[in-house]
Amino acid sequence: MPARKPMQPMSECQAIPTSHAICEFWPVLATNRLRRQLHDSVAATGPGTGSHWHLTLTASTYPMVTPTRYFTQQDKAAACAENKRRYRAQPHVKAAEAEAKRRRSRGKVARALPDTVPHMAPLDPNILGRALLPLPTTDENFQDALDGKFSETWLSNSLLVVWRTRPPFEQDLVGGDTDPEGCRQTPADLHVAQSILHGLHLHAQNIRDELRRSTFRARGWDAGFRALRQEICRMQEGMAELAVIEYTPGSQHCEMLQFWLQWEARAIYHLYYLNFLC
Repeated sequence: MPARKPMQPMSECQAIPTSHAICEFWPVLATNRLRRQLHDSVAATGPGTGSHWHLTLTASTYPMVTPTRYFTQQDKAAACAENKRRYRAQPHVKAAEAEAKRRRSRGKVARALPDTVPHMAPLDPNILGRALLPLPTTDENFQDALDGKFSETWLSNSLLVVWRTRPPFEQDLVGGDTDPEGCRQTPADLHVAQSILHGLHLHAQNIRDELRRSTFRARGWDAGFRALRQEICRMQEGMAELAVIEYTPGSQHCEMLQFWLQWEARAIYHLYYLNFLC
């Protein structure tokens, strides 16, 4: 059987001991073709001087190959995981990931939430009309009450303690609605009292909203909406009870009754349109 024609070495190639070549260059000879070329070159050169075989490296035997960094897939996967961990541990990467997560979460909540409480009939126009009445937001007394600057001691010692309770009002403290001497507050004093009470009601509503948000999210949507429907129904029944109370038109009792009807409507509107989740 004729022997294969040996490969012609390049003039610039250097003969090196075969044992050294095998140890140093075997990791880059990854294919059967390169291994065959290696053995052909060893057979062609034959034994050299000394006790070592010599290998003449040709252009096809030693191609331009990048040395291998990892010898197993497990080592490569572990190195990639470590590089990712170091990259994500950097402060600017952490901040960017947190901001992206916050935006995704906010987008999901905004798209998923309905506009109103599901499975409820539209609100009565009378409730909508009262709920949308403006508040005295520019009044200084309103702002002070909203910020909680009035102490409970001062409030309990003033006539506000009467108007802070739900109607019907205690007649023995403010007099009858038809008794001129029983009206102990002037229209200006009543206006100040209403401004303070508006601020107190809004302050209390903000505190309730924090608790209601945490409770709603802890219960889940199904149980949370069920509880909201029950609470709104109770509020509507309470507002219907206030609407049948009668006072003399133009009296302080009648004005404060309208004040309470307004806040009952605002509370219903606030829950029905899920404003506490905003």
